[in-house]
Amino acid sequence: MKNFTFKIIGIVLLSMCVAACASLKDKKATPTGRQVDMYMSETEQKEWYTDRDTIYHDSIAVAYVQNVEWEYLDGNVIRMEISLTSIRGNHGNTVDIFRYVHARQPKAKIEINTDEQFKLD
Repeated sequence: MKNFTFKIIGIVLLSMCVAACASLKDKKATPTGRQVDMYMSETEQKEWYTDRDTIYHDSIAVAYVQNVEWEYLDGNVIRMEISLTSIRGNHGNTVDIFRYVHARQPKAKIEINTDEQFKLD
């Protein structure tokens, strides 16, 4: 009777594991958040510029480049990733910062972090 109980428990656990794996496999990885029109006109781009590692909008520093990575595989550069950090008071410009950097590097992955010294608790 004891072996039978262990077999039943084992079958139930195995079934649950298979069901969980199947449900995870079926779900498509979809990004969260909202869709944003990344197009930036030439007129809009003229309001932005980069000097060394700092991005400016209307002559005000809004972010700086923290890190740039390139991934290389089988003889090809397959991805560029640009990590930016927004400067205090400019967190509302996040979408526009994305749009500007995307206009300059349309195939790059772009992330914007908040400067640690300005994070709220």
